[in-house]
Amino acid sequence: MDGFGGHSHPTGLRALRIVKRGWWIILLTTCLVTGVAYYQSSRETPLYSASSTVLLKYQNLASGLTGIQDLSTVYQDPQRVAQTQTQIAMSPDVAERVVKAAKIPGLTPGAFLGDTNVTASTDSDTLIFNATYGDPKSATKLATIHAREYIQHRRELDTASLVAARKELEGRIDELNSTGFKGSELVSKLVENEQALRTMEALQTANAQLLRPASGAAQIQPRTQRAVVLGVVLGLMLGVGLAFARDALDTRVRTSSEIADRLETTLLARIAAPPRKLRRKQRLVMLASPHSAHAEAFRMLRANLEFANLDRGARSILVTSALEKEGKSTTVANLAVALARAGQRVALVDLDLRRPAIARFFGIPATHPGVTDVVGGAATLEQALMQVSRDPRGRADGANGSNGAGATDTSGTLAVLTSGPI
Repeated sequence: MDGFGGHSHPTGLRALRIVKRGWWIILLTTCLVTGVAYYQSSRETPLYSASSTVLLKYQNLASGLTGIQDLSTVYQDPQRVAQTQTQIAMSPDVAERVVKAAKIPGLTPGAFLGDTNVTASTDSDTLIFNATYGDPKSATKLATIHAREYIQHRRELDTASLVAARKELEGRIDELNSTGFKGSELVSKLVENEQALRTMEALQTANAQLLRPASGAAQIQPRTQRAVVLGVVLGLMLGVGLAFARDALDTRVRTSSEIADRLETTLLARIAAPPRKLRRKQRLVMLASPHSAHAEAFRMLRANLEFANLDRGARSILVTSALEKEGKSTTVANLAVALARAGQRVALVDLDLRRPAIARFFGIPATHPGVTDVVGGAATLEQALMQVSRDPRGRADGANGSNGAGATDTSGTLAVLTSGPI
């Protein structure tokens, strides 16, 4: 039966219905994902991370002593210099120095470089030394030692040219002294230069300074709480997605509101199953209990149907269902009585030739001619039509004009055309 006016629920309400219907999928998925996240996190090896900071300096002692400006330091890109220093800090030479100084059993230069990183700050002349290890004390120790060994290695690189020049002068002085030039002006000059190189070597400091040693280590693995929170969030997202996917693949109609959505029509009435006592006796609620709530549902169906039919003027209404024993015969019989009691002239035709039930509702004998007799020519339509009563006892004698529900309109009639022999 078609309702009046198309109607579709907003998308938000449909989404809420999908979530409500698939709550068990969402709950199960959330629990599974959270459990897996917790299990994986609990199996991770504990790791701790510590960091120290080194300040980069740009000085040239030779240019300071001679008064000659070193233009190479003027046109250097600070970011490029910092990136170069990170490579020096992560070199195997520095790693070997750190391993020797740390004296941690089982630690090798390769393993140290794998668990360590040095990054250059983008807004300052600093290097960040990060060390990761299985206990916080060792991580803190490695971060500080790494920074210090880099500073010492940097100092050795900065003074390497001075040391090489000094050693070369010492060799030249020894050679001149052995050939009889000892005490000569040339030797004195070379000795003076050698002393100047020693002074420069002593004054030369590394172009790096430990700005902040590591003061403690933070646990970075496992982070069980974070893993659980992420598991809950991912589980909810996955569960909702699965619920919507299930809804998209499920073509079954589960509720009356879904029927209204699919057909783009309005629901006319909700009809509950008749009482068990009436079902056993195969009696109609509109005849046996016209004042009950079950009967009121059929009167509401009748009123909504008449209102929906105002702009259509339909004179024939087909009542059917997708499956058997869904109550189409009971519904149409009660609706026919409700229409007749409202003053309508109603003809109720039973076209269910497999399991006819209309005749039993009104007490019509099985031998009475029906649709099959009329179609086969065994009886006329006038002979097959049975005028039935609308009183509470449902007698088929047509003698009682009461409507059985207290209605005052007695102009309505109800004629029944049964299915006839199957």
